[in-house]
Amino acid sequence: MMIRIIFLFLILAMPAWSQPLLADLSHHMIAIQTDFQGQDLILFGTLDAALGPEDDLVIVVKGPSETLDVRQKGRQGGLWVNQKVVRFENIPSFYHIYRYGSLTSLSDATLARQELTLDRMKLNTKDPKNPFRLALINSKKAWGLYKEDTTSIVFRGPHLFRADVDFPVRVKTGQYSVTVYLFKKGEIIAAQTTPLMISKDGIGADIFFFAHTHAFWYGVLAIVLALFSGWMAFVIMRKRSL
Repeated sequence: MMIRIIFLFLILAMPAWSQPLLADLSHHMIAIQTDFQGQDLILFGTLDAALGPEDDLVIVVKGPSETLDVRQKGRQGGLWVNQKVVRFENIPSFYHIYRYGSLTSLSDATLARQELTLDRMKLNTKDPKNPFRLALINSKKAWGLYKEDTTSIVFRGPHLFRADVDFPVRVKTGQYSVTVYLFKKGEIIAAQTTPLMISKDGIGADIFFFAHTHAFWYGVLAIVLALFSGWMAFVIMRKRSL
């Protein structure tokens, strides 16, 4: 990994043939095994000109889409029950925003079009104070799946930069995109998107594949294992009591 990073840094440090932005990831695949506890990747790149006080560099990491229900509970007859359910369809399962700069030069239209802040994400409702929207975003943030970060992008001189991109244990498998935006005085100058794949590996992948391709036999096997475990526990406890 270190050799790859050094080699790519040397490539990026060469003349960029007038390209304002070049970037790459230390890895393009994350393998989730049974002991997966999250993983960090390094994004690094170069700019053809140093950032000015009105310039911004933004990295958006977006995961595969999903559909989630947000439920509002209330007391009814002394019990807490679901009173209202709002479904959020085709929302990003993962959304991390890393930025260098204040974004004050960017218009609201640009921020909303590129979804450069969490409160401008295109969810079911555009109202940032909608209670169901807030509950969804806060839950995702608590799990480490949604995040805004203003400290991870670090410059090594005026042109070279790097950022530590973290993926928590709850990440979904599938295709991710890592997009780097360069803004000069509020105008987008360049954008580059790099794909990233997160997939299961090892015995966890084998179990996942078997469960989805042979659902009936997976259910039968789960029941048999549960019965066998109960029987073994009964035998052990009986022997101890004799």
